[in-house]
Amino acid sequence: MKPLVGFLDHSYMKTNKSTTAPKGPGSLLAAIPHLLGFVPINSLVLVALDLQKNQVVLAMRLDLSDFSDEQIVEQAMMGLGDAQASVQIDSVLSVIYSERDFITFRSMAADLIKAQAEVCDPQDPMWVSNERYGSILCENDSCCPSEGYELPVDTSLEKLKLISAGKSVLQSRQVIEDYFAPTKENAKLTKALKKLRAAQQRSRKENWNENLYNRALVNLLDDSSDLNELAQSEIILITEIIDLRDKLISEVLGEIQIAQEPLSLLHLIKTRLLPLIQGAADDQAKGVLAVLAIWMWQLGEAVWAESAINHSLALDPGYRLSLLTMSALKSGLPPWKFADCFGPTG
Repeated sequence: MKPLVGFLDHSYMKTNKSTTAPKGPGSLLAAIPHLLGFVPINSLVLVALDLQKNQVVLAMRLDLSDFSDEQIVEQAMMGLGDAQASVQIDSVLSVIYSERDFITFRSMAADLIKAQAEVCDPQDPMWVSNERYGSILCENDSCCPSEGYELPVDTSLEKLKLISAGKSVLQSRQVIEDYFAPTKENAKLTKALKKLRAAQQRSRKENWNENLYNRALVNLLDDSSDLNELAQSEIILITEIIDLRDKLISEVLGEIQIAQEPLSLLHLIKTRLLPLIQGAADDQAKGVLAVLAIWMWQLGEAVWAESAINHSLALDPGYRLSLLTMSALKSGLPPWKFADCFGPTG
């Protein structure tokens, strides 16, 4: 059984860049929204650890809506199994986020921990609700009171590392979904793109595309000024030419890998492309959204990447790069393996 569409979120981290595991259950629970990139609701979250390196290597979310307990356990174990093909997993913590009485999840949690015990060392499943947390399975009120414990506001070094890595907590996932939504069509951008395409058709020079690519790459990475409509139209045109698009993906990934603050560079690129994405006409932004999604995914921003791909597919449900990227996201393929499709990056 394959993972259900819209049901499974993966946030992979390379083991050599993984976050040091927070100390204690309260600290780890407080860090989960930073690992995912948003505050989970009505969700099962799995946090996998490499105990030998004391690192978090995977955060995975499953939507609890409209699925049976058996399906949830099956999908959780499928995602964990896929991850083990790429990263070392010694232990896993399962956390239920729900407003329902956590007792209703006991049977599912017991089945899940039994299945996990066959592949790694599972930790006691936890519940989180209304800023409180506790054990799902423990029925000893002296150590695990039914009202739980207050969820700590973690100010530890571990959380600061997460925040410095760009894992800011958002109030809801809707904030991400709305980020890439189109606003008002930019007539100047449409006009500039039309002129650029006409110029490309008239040109018989072999280096026309090469010069176009070089200008667009420099403009994209140069934070000295905002992108004007001409620069934006050059980026759109590049994403429509497959060899230039793949070259752009690869070269920017290379720049991100050698950057002193890679997430800061990604933030710059994302904000500079936002006016283009929001103001482009018809389906002109689909390629830009797909390319940006790949860059975001490489740096652990899987939720943002999925949102960008969803917007791209809304513009063109058959756009192949978006379909390929969404399939890779949903399959649990580690992002750095997907990046190899576009050539060397370092």
